[in-house]
Amino acid sequence: MPDRTHCQFVLEIFDANGTALGSDPFVPDWVPAREWARFEAIRLQKVPPMTATAVDFEPIWEDRARGPYVRGIRGCIRGGDGQTFSVDFPKTYFHQDARSASTRYVSAGRLRDGDVFYFKVMAFAVSAPGSDTSTATIEEIPQPVEILDTPIAQFRANSVAVGQSVDGDAPVFLSSEALNQAKEMCAAAGNVEVGGILLGRLHRDTLDRELVFIEITAQVPAEHTVQQFTKLTFTAETWAAARAAMRLRDRGEQFCGWIHLHPDFCRVRQCDAAKRAKCELAGIFFSSADCALHRTVFCLPQHLGLLISDRNGSLVPAVFGWRRGLIVQRAFHVMYMPSATVRGRQIYGGVLAAVGGSENGDR
Repeated sequence: MPDRTHCQFVLEIFDANGTALGSDPFVPDWVPAREWARFEAIRLQKVPPMTATAVDFEPIWEDRARGPYVRGIRGCIRGGDGQTFSVDFPKTYFHQDARSASTRYVSAGRLRDGDVFYFKVMAFAVSAPGSDTSTATIEEIPQPVEILDTPIAQFRANSVAVGQSVDGDAPVFLSSEALNQAKEMCAAAGNVEVGGILLGRLHRDTLDRELVFIEITAQVPAEHTVQQFTKLTFTAETWAAARAAMRLRDRGEQFCGWIHLHPDFCRVRQCDAAKRAKCELAGIFFSSADCALHRTVFCLPQHLGLLISDRNGSLVPAVFGWRRGLIVQRAFHVMYMPSATVRGRQIYGGVLAAVGGSENGDR
């Protein structure tokens, strides 16, 4: 079921001085916005928990004159009660489209690679609704979205929070066993990126029916990948092996994301302390290649990226995921078995404190 809009979108690109470089018509990638709108409609129980819900997109204008400049987009879904449910997305949703458009000006010598540039988005009405499919008709087959009714209190009681939660994010509960296995895999990888697949489940709180949360139950090492110093490539064989492992486990799990390692790039390149302090590669980040893979393969709102970063010999975990169609760093909880000892939590809590751990729960 294609996403629909009655507008043609155009990007205006400006250099750092505000000089207009040109205009580029483009077709936005609606998939992350569509999936987020669907997830929100399911979370708020506006529609049944099924895929293939139609989403219409319309501009949010900069002013009341109705264009042509937009400050965002609105995804609209017809709810089961006949009312329209909508989700707004900021103009930053078009960042990736703007980066792609800027390459033309780099090739023409009007921008240099790495230059700061600005963009505006315009929208113009067209007579017939457009979609993200130009020559072929794609029909989505509705599939149920499995969400288990589970008290979130039992997850909070046996977990430690890492990072500050943001209202609207689905809380993430990561099994300590899965995290430790991921860190062991990364510790043995050396100076190449290594990865895995995250398995888990979706839950709806039994008290707050609008609270949907994500449980990461296990990780499956990604076999048959192409591993390089700064890049990890999943292959068809990787997915076949992961599906086979999930079938063997037979625990009602689903794919919930991926894992990968960022080696200590500065150590490998033998950067001195002064250079390391200014190096972008010394931080916790998702690279453009990471974002491209996540956007292409892990486009559902419940899909997460567990990043393990080697920082001076310490393996630091971070979670990235979706927020209104954008990939951002997310808070998460490390969950222990109910029988975990207080001493075990204190030891791990020391590690969490080093990466900004917090005892604050989600809302």
